[in-house]
Amino acid sequence: MRKVLAAALCAALLLGAVPAVAISASAAETTTQTAQATVQTEASGETLESGGFTFNIHIYTGKATITGFNQSFYAARVNTNYNTDHKLTIPAEVETSSGEKVPVTDINIYDNGWKDGKESNTFTTVIIPKTVTEILSGFQGSETLEYVTFEEDSNFSQAENAFQDCKNLKRIGIGNTDKLPNGLKHIGNSTFSGCSSLQSITLPDELKGISSHAFQDCTSLKTISIPATVEYLYDSPFMGCTQLESVIFETYTNGENRNRQITR
Repeated sequence: MRKVLAAALCAALLLGAVPAVAISASAAETTTQTAQATVQTEASGETLESGGFTFNIHIYTGKATITGFNQSFYAARVNTNYNTDHKLTIPAEVETSSGEKVPVTDINIYDNGWKDGKESNTFTTVIIPKTVTEILSGFQGSETLEYVTFEEDSNFSQAENAFQDCKNLKRIGIGNTDKLPNGLKHIGNSTFSGCSSLQSITLPDELKGISSHAFQDCTSLKTISIPATVEYLYDSPFMGCTQLESVIFETYTNGENRNRQITR
């Protein structure tokens, strides 16, 4: 059973915020790389560069965060067909100088992390491995980006500011679908804000909440269905969605009205 609410309801939702996490990085000399999913490097300290990516290695957790990207190096050494295949494949793991392979679990690239300038990047497709659990900052303002593909069995669980102002983003989901990974629990502040070419998106069955301005100015979005698991919607997540005709709030399978459980 479904209850269709007018899109105007969204403008009345209360303010909420999920703080972004900033990670600093310093460069180390790039040495070697292997194809796509695995890169190898010699490094000094906790930060290293390889295959066009900058990694921050978390020694105690045994995980790596991508904090920078150099498209010129990537196109020349990793994807040599880049001129005709504008595809960016995020590596699933990185090998340190000690020979230990650690999984890449986070993407957190701020403006100073784009080594040849964000405006110089021309990739149209990004492939995200199942090891990645969070994108706290990454592809904002990438106007050439059209498709984002998550691997099957993705562990992706949280996004914030991740695809803000990707004006040509047409589809994001597992494989060639528009279904976000089931593990995604929170869609953070401004995650898809300004994605004016995004026409449809299927929210995951386990989603818990949608934060401030998450879909603001998604002017091509026409309808969206909110899963029964969602517990909060904060601060007008659909403000400026001028083509949005309806927001569908799903009910629990036993028919219980769940709308009263949502924080507004």
